[in-house]
Amino acid sequence: MGFFELAIALYIGVIIYVANLADVYNLTALATKSTYSVTPPYQTIVRRMLYGLVSMLILFGFYASSVLVLELPTSTFEELGISPSAASPGTAILISLLILTVGVTSFSIIMSSPLRQRLSRLFGKHSPYNSESLVHLVAVVLSVCLIGYLLISAVDSLASHKPSKMMASTSAPWSFRGSCS
Repeated sequence: MGFFELAIALYIGVIIYVANLADVYNLTALATKSTYSVTPPYQTIVRRMLYGLVSMLILFGFYASSVLVLELPTSTFEELGISPSAASPGTAILISLLILTVGVTSFSIIMSSPLRQRLSRLFGKHSPYNSESLVHLVAVVLSVCLIGYLLISAVDSLASHKPSKMMASTSAPWSFRGSCS
């Protein structure tokens, strides 16, 4: 694990920790039915950290997709871990659209309480999901980011896949016609 991965993991860990503090603080204040004159700004901190995480995702995604349209030598793509056949403007545009969709969806979930309430209806009445919980907000945003990452990885792997002669000769491109040995 490199420094960048460690920094992101710690950043996500801090977001989860502060969200837990916010939920515990809110539950304690509700249980004692008291209001304090000075309230910790946990909710603001969590939301700003989530904005920062999604912004990093969008900026890194656009940076990564812009690398795909550069005319770099094959050795440079291989050094970066990118298949040279995946480097095309179409792949970069598709990845940019996916990144934009994930970013807009994440920002919408963070900013819109009615959207989170609609999500609670999606999970069902007897679901433990609480649309007002910051821990659940963090979990939903991280889930959207994970789904986006998986979709982008799938696009990248499909773009770098070179179909074999056997696969190219099938009538349906989605059918598997391989042999097991």
